[in-house]
Amino acid sequence: MVKLQKEKVYELALDIAKTVARRKHSGTLIVIGPRDKFKGTYRRLYPQLLRRHYINEKGIKPVLNVLASLDGAILISDEGEIIAYGAMLRKIKTFKGFGTKHAAASGITTYIKRSTALLVSERIDWIKVFKGGKVVVEMDSAERSNKIQKDLINFLVRAHFPHIIPGGL
Repeated sequence: MVKLQKEKVYELALDIAKTVARRKHSGTLIVIGPRDKFKGTYRRLYPQLLRRHYINEKGIKPVLNVLASLDGAILISDEGEIIAYGAMLRKIKTFKGFGTKHAAASGITTYIKRSTALLVSERIDWIKVFKGGKVVVEMDSAERSNKIQKDLINFLVRAHFPHIIPGGL
């Protein structure tokens, strides 16, 4: 499988987050980041039945939609490789007023500087995007025009957040 550009990885991950959000009965956490930076940041809650698979493979979307309903996070490299599912993140940071998924999203994006976490609320069709331990975008699961979707993805992939992460991404 060919490695993907970051923009395509974000597009596909956002699509999965939106699908999960529309169900309104389970939340999920999807973390995108440099593959080598995930080492030692999680433990697996379930046996991993996947071998080297990518987020754009034919037939993988329905599988990821089901895996998203499991406890733990889905970890995806910024080149599109599915690293783990049902991952309990070890790098957590309290996110005042919220639970463990928020703490995990805040913690992992603080620890892995160039990572992004997509957190889907369990009760409403709402998605929060974390970078540098902070929420940088909140959105519902509605379909967007291609231009808006492209602008959002470009913002997430290319924008620097110096006020969040000293020195930028």
